[in-house]
Amino acid sequence: MKPQLQTRPFKAFLLLLTFACFSIPHSSLHSANDCIETILKGDEVNGSVDVISEEIPGKLQAETKSNGEYQITARQNCDDEPPFYYNHTEVVCDLNDLVGRCLTLQEQEAFLPNEPWTPFTHCDCCVFHNPAWMTFVVPDSGNLIIDVEISNCIGGFGGEGVQIALYELDADVDFDNTGQSTGLWPAGPDSHLSPCQYINSPQLGTVTFEAEVVEGQLYGILVDGWNGWNCNVEVIEVLINGETPGPCKYLVGVLEWSEGAFGFQPGDTVCVGAEEVPFSVGDGIQGATHYTWTLDGEIIEGYDSTEAFLDFPHEDVFEVCVFASNMNESSDTLCAEVVVTTIADSLFTRDTICMREEYAWEGPFSLVGEGIYGPFNLETEQLDTTIHAESTIFGCELDATLELFIIGDNYFNPTELEAIICRGDTFYIPVQGHPEAMAFNRTGIYGDLPDRDVFISQTSEPGSLFQCDSFFVLDLTVISLAVHGFIEQCVDSVFTICTEAPGVIFPGMGDQQLNTDFTWEWVRYNDDKVLASGDNSMGNVICVDLPISEFLNPEEQFLFFRMNAHIDGEPGADGCDFSVPLFVSLSDYLPSTAEVEVEREFFQGDLIPIEITNPQATVDYEWSFSQQPDTFDWDPIHHTLQVSFAEAGIVEACVTVVTPCASSETHCFEIEVEMEVTVPPVETQKQELEWFPNPVSDMLFMRSNTPLGETEIQVYDTRGVLVHQGTEDIGEEYQFSTTDLPSGVYVIRIVFEDGIGLHKMVVQK
Repeated sequence: MKPQLQTRPFKAFLLLLTFACFSIPHSSLHSANDCIETILKGDEVNGSVDVISEEIPGKLQAETKSNGEYQITARQNCDDEPPFYYNHTEVVCDLNDLVGRCLTLQEQEAFLPNEPWTPFTHCDCCVFHNPAWMTFVVPDSGNLIIDVEISNCIGGFGGEGVQIALYELDADVDFDNTGQSTGLWPAGPDSHLSPCQYINSPQLGTVTFEAEVVEGQLYGILVDGWNGWNCNVEVIEVLINGETPGPCKYLVGVLEWSEGAFGFQPGDTVCVGAEEVPFSVGDGIQGATHYTWTLDGEIIEGYDSTEAFLDFPHEDVFEVCVFASNMNESSDTLCAEVVVTTIADSLFTRDTICMREEYAWEGPFSLVGEGIYGPFNLETEQLDTTIHAESTIFGCELDATLELFIIGDNYFNPTELEAIICRGDTFYIPVQGHPEAMAFNRTGIYGDLPDRDVFISQTSEPGSLFQCDSFFVLDLTVISLAVHGFIEQCVDSVFTICTEAPGVIFPGMGDQQLNTDFTWEWVRYNDDKVLASGDNSMGNVICVDLPISEFLNPEEQFLFFRMNAHIDGEPGADGCDFSVPLFVSLSDYLPSTAEVEVEREFFQGDLIPIEITNPQATVDYEWSFSQQPDTFDWDPIHHTLQVSFAEAGIVEACVTVVTPCASSETHCFEIEVEMEVTVPPVETQKQELEWFPNPVSDMLFMRSNTPLGETEIQVYDTRGVLVHQGTEDIGEEYQFSTTDLPSGVYVIRIVFEDGIGLHKMVVQK
């Protein structure tokens, strides 16, 4: 908190001196500070000074002097010469190094410019007179939080503390921590990112900056003492997205000469008088903002990019170098040796190419003449072609002669190839990865007359296997594994699988003899467990018995196998490996638990339909009932059955699905059998109901001794199926139409407020 003095004669004397001290311009406030400090430190002043706490706008944390006395104590200095301009700082790249970075603000006369400058911010307040900077690059985008502690303040007047702000800065400038280059301020008001209160009122204690930042962007913290106060300002914590920032990403990489650009080979040569000779490092390297070029150690002015164009007026050997830099570091220097000499007046070149090929005529240091000649579409197999041109590149002028020997196609003398590969492999002409390679993976002869369809249009060096638009004849054999079907069965939870006579086949091999011995193994896909293995020495029928409990989880309904086989020594030292997949559905072997649907409760003697809603093929169903059914009738495919019971009650029914391999879990359910109701009449509570006629043809009548009110009407057939349902407001009489019901026996059931009425009716058309 800011200390204040009690009203005493000593205070009056002090205020008088203070007024005298501050009757000087703002730009000289350091003198006033010295004046007050002298008063408070003077040995002749011994009166005690009381401390009164006061809230100062913008302060986040305040200090309180001890023992009720206002004391000026010694403090530890941090950076004794903080930079006045941001481009005179040492930029922090690793934000972990920013923590603990400390500035000690200097007296104003040390750096005060001729005229006070206003901050580049929209805040309507004060000016910065003696700014100091800390700058840094953020490694990641996101939410940046920086805590800065302001302490150990001395001097000043009118509010203890500092002005402080966070800025986004232009990184594409010259950084010089010697302070010799032109100093720079922030670019404009939009670069100010922190609250105005940090500038408009003195800050003391801990100040927190929070802003959304961009990866690789330069930021700076600006600090200035409030009306001449000198304080220590230290960064105590930095977080990005709530976490400690990672290491610096913006180190300069390694420079390389551009492929094909002059200067990328040591000893490159130019003629005396060459002008605008290009040197290039392509697109440059990551992290670089500046490029510095030198010629024999001297900086070449006017070049700050990835390329330079130089003149060489006299003979000598020169060294052209370039290095890249950013605000943090510089790359290694990349150099090229350039020989400047006088070259002979003429040039003679003899070379060989293939028909339809273009030719780039290279002189001693560059393309000659037009540079690219051809393509030469000739019908003869060979021809000497002479070309005359003149070179005037880089100051050299000379006559040049080129003799080209052109080779024709090998259409009538194709290259013959033989190959043996394993099934699953591929043979390429000319080689795998060639831009126009042709792939072959089936047995046969390719490229023979009359088709000549194996043809490579891209040329190679004359004299090589694939020279000059080569034609090929390929005799290819693919070794295969033949597996003639599978046998599968399951008995008593043991699953058996066999292959019939597997073997190795060699189509197109002719008289060639190969080792046909091979080994095999059955492998389970889900864990690569080998279930069985052997070789073909004892015959070619391979079977394996698998207890289902060993490998099947309850939720699995499928088996996945593969048969692996290996042929030794063919076609090369590694032999051939094969894998034949097998997929087996267990639905016919491992039945699922039956799911059953029963419509409703039934009456004694009714035929009760029971339906299995998940029927399965080639299975049997085993049924049991807590009460022996009077009738039991299957449909032809056993998906539904009908039962009836003479006695009323709750019947528990259970069903189990069985196959020769295994049984499912047993599913049980209940069937409600009610006693048969005889009507008319049926009296329910207060109502007496009378139904007629019976049998009925088209209209059933009902009479009641009292109105029934809101009533639900339900009609069931003898199977218990609901054939009609509705709701009506019924008085003492009611009519129900039976015209839509076919002849048969039905039960009509009415439910009203005071009870339930049942009537068994016979519909007769």
